This record gives sequence, C-alpha cells and structure tokens, in this order.
Amino acid sequence: MTEATLLGKYRLPLHIALSSEEDRAKDKRSYAHYLSEHKPLVAAKVAATKWLLDNCGIDKTGAYTSVEYLAGVGIQTCLITNTFKIKEQSLRELDETCVRQLGRVAWGVPTEVRRQDVLDGLKNPTEADLVFLDFPTSSALTLKKK
Repeated sequence: MTEATLLGKYRLPLHIALSSEEDRAKDKRSYAHYLSEHKPLVAAKVAATKWLLDNCGIDKTGAYTSVEYLAGVGIQTCLITNTFKIKEQSLRELDETCVRQLGRVAWGVPTEVRRQDVLDGLKNPTEADLVFLDFPTSSALTLKKK
C-alpha cells in the first residue's frame, strides 16, 4: 500500500497499483491513471477543490449525510470528510479498480461504495444532505455527447 498526502496534511491510503492507462481511450481512463501520470494537475485540482469546499457556504458545524458521484480513488472524498462533519456517505464510481480502492479505505464514517454510472445515479433522487459531483473534463465531454 502507498499513501497520498493531500495539501501536506490529509492522508489517503492507496490500495491499488498506480499505472499509466495511455493505451486506453481518454474517456475510459480511471482516476488512478491521472494520479499516476499527472501529479501536478492532480495537486492543482486538490487545492482548487479544497478552496471551493471551504468557501461554498455550507455550515461546518452541522453533521451531514453525503453522496458523491465520480468518486475516483477518493481524493475529493478525503477532502470532504476532512472539511465537513460527515455522519454517513455513499460513494459512486463506475471504474472497478476505483471502486475496490474506495471500499478498502477506512473513512471513519459508515460508507456505502457502489459501482454506478453517473448518468444512472443522477436519474434517481437522493435523500443525502450534500451531493458532490466531480467533473473532470473527460467526463463532462462524455456526458455532453450522450
């Protein structure tokens, strides 16, 4: 197991091999590929995401349930659970490798990990207090085409 350190303070255990997926179409690559091959881009996205979470107007003293679509390897999840008081969460991801990664992390709160296409997930309303949707460029382009 390796470990990613986000913003110099949040630790995310990685229970999967990080390897290039250059042989796969861009819209078929998992977030594990980007973490492996594009570290500066991922670091910039982490900083930007944390800034957005800190400034989105959600009361940080409340306790919330959450659902996260396109959860990837759990980078945004790590930021969310370290920014808000999450009492229960559901993580949704299509890539099987990422689903395995998400399921192996001890998040510290009751966590459901579900293999699910984001389009299918968004068709059904959720009762969660907070809903997060990570939109990397390739996902946005793929959804636009569909």
